[in-house]
Amino acid sequence: MIRQLTKRDLTQYLALWSHGLRAAPAAFLLTSAEVAEIPESAHLAQLHQGHCWGAFQNGILVAMAVLRRCVPKRLQLDRG
Repeated sequence: MIRQLTKRDLTQYLALWSHGLRAAPAAFLLTSAEVAEIPESAHLAQLHQGHCWGAFQNGILVAMAVLRRCVPKRLQLDRG
């Protein structure tokens, strides 16, 4: 089943993201350190805004997609 993630999915969402970062760090825009700095309230806000989708198998989150409009500071161009 594919559906939008909600605050009830926060634990599985963070666990899957963490697993992905360990397994294939180059596949992610953010580093583990950057993800660790994100407060839980920001994760909950992201879920509440409907930007996160997940695929579930037997009630377990096995894949996810997150639509982001932010750019990590390390990737921003210096326009000065």
